[in-house]
Amino acid sequence: MSKIDTSRYRFTPDKDTLEDVDLDKADVRIDGKRYSEADAERDAEAARTRGLSRGGVSLSKDGSHSPTVTVTLPREVRDLVKERAKAEGVSVSKWLRRLIEDQVHAA
Repeated sequence: MSKIDTSRYRFTPDKDTLEDVDLDKADVRIDGKRYSEADAERDAEAARTRGLSRGGVSLSKDGSHSPTVTVTLPREVRDLVKERAKAEGVSVSKWLRRLIEDQVHAA
């Protein structure tokens, strides 16, 4: 996403609303490409879901934040976990989640 050049805009204290624009009728461009209503909807959805997860979907399957658990480990164990996760090409979080889920479902 390109950085907005704020020098092109000016603050007007007496104007407290923004104009609603029909992007399918108005010729609005970002980086030379026409910006449509569909583009705005896509960006709005991304903004609404931003921060729910880091690179993935909600594990809760309902779009809400997934619960987190904090675990304290000895440094040596943490280092071994990091090595195992790296060897499998996954994050520490994903590696531990798989391990825990396997144990929970095996019980």
